[in-house]
Amino acid sequence: MNGVIIILVLGAALSHALWNLLLKQTESRLMMMLSMHTVTGLIGLVLIPFIGPVEEAAWPMLLMSTVVHGGYYVFLTFSYRNVELGQAYPILRGTGPIVVFLASMIFLNEPVSVLQLFAFFLIAGGIFSLSLRSFDYFQKQPSTIFYALGTGILIGIYSLIDGIGVRNSGNILGYICWLFFLEMLMVQAYAFYHYRGDTIPRLFKLGWSGVWAGLLAAYAYGSVLWSMESAPIMLVAALRETSVVMASVLGILILKESKDLLKVLAAVLVTLGIVLLRA
Repeated sequence: MNGVIIILVLGAALSHALWNLLLKQTESRLMMMLSMHTVTGLIGLVLIPFIGPVEEAAWPMLLMSTVVHGGYYVFLTFSYRNVELGQAYPILRGTGPIVVFLASMIFLNEPVSVLQLFAFFLIAGGIFSLSLRSFDYFQKQPSTIFYALGTGILIGIYSLIDGIGVRNSGNILGYICWLFFLEMLMVQAYAFYHYRGDTIPRLFKLGWSGVWAGLLAAYAYGSVLWSMESAPIMLVAALRETSVVMASVLGILILKESKDLLKVLAAVLVTLGIVLLRA
């Protein structure tokens, strides 16, 4: 994995942590999702006429990914309903790389060196150590751990689907733009069904935070899909999950969440894993 891809994916991790922070802070998460996906969908719609078609083989992946992303967004909003960002985020993001790792090894036969495997487990271990501090809370709120784990499993599933999809698309940017557009249609349909005539007023009431979330989300996932075209899917997915450390820092600085040694240790493990991924 070369340095350019590492920088792109780390930027994606920060962008993802930031838009999740915005989602956590808002009282109307469905409206935030609508605003965010309207921005990403319009970006895709504008670019589609200029970037050429995607290969026919990629369309099943696009459609499956749209459906799985829909489930992911539902589970994500429920994960943040009654819990802090620093409690839910480590589990819902940390589960994804494990799912991708197992599926990549079993079904895709992707070549991975021993050092890369060690780096992967360092990153995954650092991520899951961040979630240990939340177990007492999740015992009191079992539905939250259900939604957090469900979100993580769906992350792993769509990571695999999109990793295969971009490789079959023959047009990485085209795949990304069509995915953004299809997701926009799905979220808009649900939002207008839920809020009906009150949808547009609620959307404007949200303000610019939804626009910023959309721009962050567009970069966060678009750059990851581009990276998956030339780098092993499971390593890209693992590196992206450094957003867990970033979200923990943002939680401390912005949401005034607690500081502890476990967070520092997890950050060290993840950072070491990132360095070894370059080997």
